[in-house]
Amino acid sequence: MHPFDSKNKRYNFISTIERFQVAFSNKNRQKLRYNYGREYGRNDKGWYLPEQKVQENLELAYAISVHKSQGSEFDYVYIVIPKRDSHLLSMELLYTAITRAQKKVTILLQEDIGTLTALGHLEKSAVRRINSSVFAFNPLPEELLYIQNWYADEKKLATLSEYFVRSKSEVIIANMLVSEEVPFVYEEPLYAPDGTMFLPDFTVKFRGETYYWEHVGRLDLPDYRAHWEIKEKWYEKNFPGKLLITYEGKDLSTAAMDIIKGHK
Repeated sequence: MHPFDSKNKRYNFISTIERFQVAFSNKNRQKLRYNYGREYGRNDKGWYLPEQKVQENLELAYAISVHKSQGSEFDYVYIVIPKRDSHLLSMELLYTAITRAQKKVTILLQEDIGTLTALGHLEKSAVRRINSSVFAFNPLPEELLYIQNWYADEKKLATLSEYFVRSKSEVIIANMLVSEEVPFVYEEPLYAPDGTMFLPDFTVKFRGETYYWEHVGRLDLPDYRAHWEIKEKWYEKNFPGKLLITYEGKDLSTAAMDIIKGHK
C-alpha cells in the first residue's frame, strides 16, 4: 500500500491533492503531458480535460535487490547489470533474478555484454567459491587468503579440461595436455620444506613423476620479471630438476609439444 492509496489511513492528507501533471522527458515526446485532477481546462488540442481522482491514476514504482526479491514472483522483471564487476554478482544470483519473472524478463546491460557473458563461466559460481563441504571440512591454506583473485575472478578462459585459466597461452598448454592425455592440475598450491609456497601454472605427471610447468609471459614488465626471478630460484632450491618452462611467443605450441613428447 502506498501513500496515494485511498485505503491508506496514515496518509489521508494526501487525498487533498486536486491536480497534478505527468510530463514525458523523452526527446520525441517533450510536449506530451498527461493532466490529472480539476481545473486544468483544455489540453494542447483544445479538448476539455475530464476530472480524475489522483489516487486512481498514480501508482508508485519500486526497484528492489535480487536478494530482497527471493521468494516473490512478478509478471515483468527488469534486471540491471552494471559494467563494473562485483564479488556479489554470480551465476546463481542471475538465475534467481531471471526466475522471478512469470511472463517476461528484460536484462539491461551497461555499455556491453561482457559482464553478462562472464557469468556463464563456472568460475563465476558463488557455490564453487565457498570454502566448505557438507561431508568434510577442508580449509584453504592461510596463504591463499592473501592472494588476490585466488577465487578465479581472473580465470575466464575455458579449456578442454575442467579448468578455466587466465591467459590464451595457458589455454593452448592445457588443451595440449588434454589431447596428449597428460594428467594435470591447474594452480595447485606447492609448499617447500621451509613452509614457503607458490602456485605452479600446471602440476603435471609424466611416467609417475610430478613436474611443475610454468609459462612465463610478461618479462617486459619489471615487476613480473622480478617476481619470476625469485620464483625460479625457489624452484631450483626446493625442487631441482622438476621445473618445466615455456615462454610467450609464436613458437609456444612447438615448445610445449617438445616438452610433452620429451617426458612421455
